[in-house]
Amino acid sequence: MAEASSQVANDSESSEFSDIDVDVNDTGNIQNTPTQSWFEEETDMPDFNFTKHNELLVPIPEPAGLVIKFAVYTGVFDDMGEQGHASKVVLHLMSEKLENGHSLYMDNFYNSFDLATSLIQKNTYCTGTLRLNRKNTPVEVKQAKLKKYETIARYSNSVVIKKWRDKREVTYISTKFKNNLVVSTNKRGYNKIKPEPIVNYNKFMSGIDRQDQMQSMPLYDYRLSVLSVLLPKIPKPRLLPSKVNHLLKKHGVGKNGRAIRKSCQLCYTQKIRKDTAYFCDACPEKPSMCQQPCFNTFHSRINI
Repeated sequence: MAEASSQVANDSESSEFSDIDVDVNDTGNIQNTPTQSWFEEETDMPDFNFTKHNELLVPIPEPAGLVIKFAVYTGVFDDMGEQGHASKVVLHLMSEKLENGHSLYMDNFYNSFDLATSLIQKNTYCTGTLRLNRKNTPVEVKQAKLKKYETIARYSNSVVIKKWRDKREVTYISTKFKNNLVVSTNKRGYNKIKPEPIVNYNKFMSGIDRQDQMQSMPLYDYRLSVLSVLLPKIPKPRLLPSKVNHLLKKHGVGKNGRAIRKSCQLCYTQKIRKDTAYFCDACPEKPSMCQQPCFNTFHSRINI
């Protein structure tokens, strides 16, 4: 799906976008009617999520990252423009999905108390992070200075606004989950206590990470990554042992001033008693052997 440019030059260009919007969105509505295959274990209905839009293209993906609908925003003169733009975008994209008990997961660009109230009145739940400067955010939540793992919550009209501190403070809003603390397992397998809304927000927004990853990957790199998966693995070449430079050395002189001589190892295997003053310093056991022919014969047998 191509990303729209940041300017719409004239009405004809805008109408082209509208044609694409209608075609794709109608197809999405047909193919994405709620079915059992959409379930994520935890919820009775499919869950959708929003990410902060660019200037014109605002998508709504389902948890796996599949974009089922998008809106083309053309500026302040658009039906979704002016005051309350973020809420208008959400309600527009969810217009065919309201009154069905769906759950929305949104980042702090969209979430607000007023939007959460409007959605719950339409039998649609929402969960996500919240900016502290949003209208109707409780003063107690804004001003609370929490210690690590502490939490504060305020409830109104089935909406709960909460703040929790881990490494930093996180403010979030939900009409679906209470402020219960649950055990969450991270990617490394470690268990950690977190608020239930945060756990589910991270779970369902994972599709956005995959979508962002796909959009950020150039087509060339994408094709290479696909080929690397489809093609058989290239076997690594077998490393051959490096040749060792075998040289004869003399044993040296003993305490009596005479040259040290030891039994030739190759002659010994042939039941021949023969002493030699030479040995191979490169071999692990430093075997004694005659200069000729034992030295060459011995190393040709061990093939090094």
